[in-house]
Amino acid sequence: MNTNRKFVSGLFDRIGWFFSVKKIRDAKMDEYTRKSLESELEVVKMVKNYPFVKDAFHAIRIPDPNRKYGAGEIDVLALTERGYVLIECKNYSGKVISNNDDIIQEKLLKQGQSAHIIKKLRKKEKHLKRCAISTLQDDAFETAILTVFTHSDVELTQDVQRFNCVATLENLEEKLCNSMSDRPILSKEDLAKYAELAKLFGTWDEIEFSGGKRNIGDINDDNLPKKWTRSMIKMIKVRIVGGLFSTIIRGPRIELLAYKRDGTSVKEIVKPVYKIKHKTPWKTKDGIDAMKSLPIEYLQTVRFGHNSQPLEFLSEVVSNNRSETQPKRYQRPRSMKLNSQFYVGKEYKGTVKKYLCDGKGVIYALLISLVERGKVGRLKCKEMNDISYQWIETIFAVGNPINVKVKSVSKEGKIELEFVKE
Repeated sequence: MNTNRKFVSGLFDRIGWFFSVKKIRDAKMDEYTRKSLESELEVVKMVKNYPFVKDAFHAIRIPDPNRKYGAGEIDVLALTERGYVLIECKNYSGKVISNNDDIIQEKLLKQGQSAHIIKKLRKKEKHLKRCAISTLQDDAFETAILTVFTHSDVELTQDVQRFNCVATLENLEEKLCNSMSDRPILSKEDLAKYAELAKLFGTWDEIEFSGGKRNIGDINDDNLPKKWTRSMIKMIKVRIVGGLFSTIIRGPRIELLAYKRDGTSVKEIVKPVYKIKHKTPWKTKDGIDAMKSLPIEYLQTVRFGHNSQPLEFLSEVVSNNRSETQPKRYQRPRSMKLNSQFYVGKEYKGTVKKYLCDGKGVIYALLISLVERGKVGRLKCKEMNDISYQWIETIFAVGNPINVKVKSVSKEGKIELEFVKE
């Protein structure tokens, strides 16, 4: 009797699994998100066709060097013959007005929100430049910004139209070209360096449902077997094996088709035991739909936007030793790897991270980022003989580039620096 009950209960569990998974997999993308994504992809397509554009990248992550974690997204990063243009896409309808040297949708201002579109884009531009200093050793990194309004029913006031960094789809090519017209044309070598930088940043991870719903963010792949993790895999396709009848008879099974970074693919049929953790930083800490983890069978596609876990900054990329992260086996501790990249007597280009002050508030040293979020060195003010203490904050503000030479590296990895005059 009990055996029969367990058998029947097992059948109903299998039936319930099949229909619940099918329902979740059929989730559709909401209309607002779909249109916003389509507008971004349209801008990417348009930009790539302009003769002065060498390449364009979608949804690139720009790490914030001021924070241990967190990154800002650039909707479109256009590499032109003269440098990078950071493009923010806004699918606004209705009136857009200027406010406090910035721009905002009129209805948002009436709701009490503040204008910050240009301000935020400028901040991301600054972060990109700081990252370029430590990865490319280039403080002459050329950038510009542009906000593109993509909706056909948007109404830009005359004040907004006068902003050089504002465009519509109709005048995008002209505005994009003009944004960099006063910069020199880059050499082939510099263009190659600029292109490599975008690839190193990577984009967000993405999960997609068969019904069309897509979410970008960060995926924690710790629950997956090592052969299925981001260091080995670019994308995983997930399929339910068989229909309802097959599920009842054989039990739930899923097919995982993984596309590897070396260009090959591998297929495996497994029981549904794997989960992934997904985090969308700008919405909820609990990930998509407030679920902390997702059974992988709920999804149709898992795409890894970068191949290191986590991508909290490019610790493997220092000075001119830049190469894509390889599949990981044994790796030395991060601090050891970074220390080995710096040599006594060699000059580097860093950025000012913070001031070190004594008990009276007098600056006695500067903390210099040699690798943003990766490695810092200390530059004592007495090493800067020709600069008065009172001018240090003015000349070397936080975030400003500075040329230094490694004076010493202790066994603990602490780096002392010397000031190098330009």
